[in-house]
Amino acid sequence: EFDLIAHGLDCQIKYVEENYPKLDGITTHVISGNHDLSFKQNAGANFVETLSMRRNDINWVGDYDANIKINGVSIGLHHGAGSSTVQISYKIQKYIDRIGGGNKPQIYVLGHYHSTMALFYRNIHCYLPGCFQKPNDFSVRLGLPNLIGGYIVHIKTLDDEHCSIRSIKSELISYY
Repeated sequence: EFDLIAHGLDCQIKYVEENYPKLDGITTHVISGNHDLSFKQNAGANFVETLSMRRNDINWVGDYDANIKINGVSIGLHHGAGSSTVQISYKIQKYIDRIGGGNKPQIYVLGHYHSTMALFYRNIHCYLPGCFQKPNDFSVRLGLPNLIGGYIVHIKTLDDEHCSIRSIKSELISYY
């Protein structure tokens, strides 16, 4: 609690509402993760769902997991659990291995591990998206990298029934 800028649900929602970037034509599709859902567990309030009701450019799509389509491209969003491993790709590979053959998204984004990585695995473009949390005593003790930033992804698709990805270019925007 001493690492927080804003305390309590209302103050935190107001802080994000006022400070999260808002750009014309850009929508953020988001799932809730373990920190967001601590309010739900303690008081029945869903932080991200409430935030999305206040900002029309933020689209809450579920808790921990969702599958969305943007311009016909299927994207799996998942908020993992547990600690990271020595091999940064291990967690995302294990999650991908559990997806059945007919259910694989074209892009898979796995949050929770405070790391960044782009990987092409089992014909899926995979991302560890980073985080927005600065290092604190807890993350330092766990050895979390707290790589602050995220990816901008440029995609070219074929004009076929699956919107097959012809090319993908990922740009990592990082902050130190």
